Amino acid sequence: MNSVAAGHLTVVYSTREAMRQPVAVDLCAVLLARGGLHDLDAGAIEIALHEAIANAVQHGNLELDSSLRGTVAGQTEYAHLLGQRLDDPWFGNRSVHVHANWRGDRLTVSVIDEGPGYTPPAEPAMPTASTCSGRGLMLIRSLADMVEVLADGRCLRMEFQVGAIVP
Repeated sequence: MNSVAAGHLTVVYSTREAMRQPVAVDLCAVLLARGGLHDLDAGAIEIALHEAIANAVQHGNLELDSSLRGTVAGQTEYAHLLGQRLDDPWFGNRSVHVHANWRGDRLTVSVIDEGPGYTPPAEPAMPTASTCSGRGLMLIRSLADMVEVLADGRCLRMEFQVGAIVP
């Protein structure tokens, strides 16, 4: 179910669809066309949205533990589990919901998954050069003006100050 109205956009993808389609690119294109996003802001918002959707899919709906990616063997196991869970209807058919609202110079985007949730650390650890994962939420925080983890870790809400938004 997808709907677009002045100042609001809602899209819902299955986990399988969200993993295999350029969701962030498509959503930013719709926001640009609907006046919810300015060209100058699109790149940073697309990156933040991509990271939020990837986290919702992989760590939320597919329940994959990013600590597996710390070694070559762990990365192989992670890739194997990812493929298995995408093919399993229990995981692959879970939904990712994206809600965008814009008014004035503010764009708020929420990405919601159907996973078990998590409790984010109060202060995320800074990844090192050798760290294989754990950069997504920090990257999102650097690109968005405000980031909140809600619904017991199943919802990430990002707020951006953007250029020419028309309600």
